[in-house]
Amino acid sequence: MANENDVLMTINPLNISDTDVVAHTVQIDKVKILTMVTESDQVMAKWLKEAKRFTNNTKRPNTIVVTLSGHNVKAPEPRRPFDLLVLSVASSCFMFLPDQECASGYEYVPRLSPRSKILLEDFLQSRNVTVVGVGIETLVKKMDMLHGITIANAVDLRELAEKHEIWDKDLGGLSMSVLGKNLPEQKKIHWWLSGWYGPDDLTPEKVMYATAEAYFTFQIASVLIAKKKKEKQKKGGKGSDV
Repeated sequence: MANENDVLMTINPLNISDTDVVAHTVQIDKVKILTMVTESDQVMAKWLKEAKRFTNNTKRPNTIVVTLSGHNVKAPEPRRPFDLLVLSVASSCFMFLPDQECASGYEYVPRLSPRSKILLEDFLQSRNVTVVGVGIETLVKKMDMLHGITIANAVDLRELAEKHEIWDKDLGGLSMSVLGKNLPEQKKIHWWLSGWYGPDDLTPEKVMYATAEAYFTFQIASVLIAKKKKEKQKKGGKGSDV
């Protein structure tokens, strides 16, 4: 039986004029999130430019908190680059599919184009961008080793929570402890409808859950950072916000 702490989620396709983007509106309770799925470097450039304009830290107005996660299509593969990268700022979610390059025979491996690599490096290496996530250390290492991108400022959501004596280790537990929200359990849903990894082939259910994961990661981080700021102000402004 549902209770007041349960999260209600829906997803609907969104018709837009840009043929390089598959767009969805994901509604989480009363919040509507725009999720864009693309393979286009040009679309990535536009989204990152807009993300840079967003600020959620009034004390340091040039600081941007962004969530980042990487996914493999079948199962986590330590030596395979990510087939899908998900970035999120507030109620905007961006899903990027790197090019699939033929490695040997019929095996295709995701590779970032030189342009997309430059765009992501410029964004993720900025001193004004703080990247948050659960288990962020593993993601940082994989982005460096397999995609050749270093992340300048990365913060694990669990370590951020521990500073407030919150000891949950997964996103569901953190969501309940910090936001009072009970996240629905993900069912085993395939990422793609077919064997080809294109924006049109992503299953709506997986897009919805990946969007929710990114959104709640951002919300939890924002609440914890706000608490840290208040504590910092009480101490006379000393110490880092994160």
